[in-house]
Amino acid sequence: MIFDYFYNEILRDPKRTEVQAMLRTARAFGEDYTFGIDRGQVEAFLTQRGFRDVTDMTMEEIKRVYFTGRMPTDGQQQHRHRNGPGWIRM
Repeated sequence: MIFDYFYNEILRDPKRTEVQAMLRTARAFGEDYTFGIDRGQVEAFLTQRGFRDVTDMTMEEIKRVYFTGRMPTDGQQQHRHRNGPGWIRM
């Protein structure tokens, strides 16, 4: 399973207007960020919830490992998050 997440400090910082704008846009598409993960706590957060073999990866690492070909062009808006995508195996 690959997913992205935000660190709590970024998600909850009202001074980060670019984050607040991105949250409004995500909400408009039906994706509401209801929580973040504390920095340095990704593995603990996920293992406490039953996940195992947790590997935290940057977006660049995910691209290199998993996206080796051309992405399909389906007209859908692509969201790119810089603050901590993760990969886990259930």
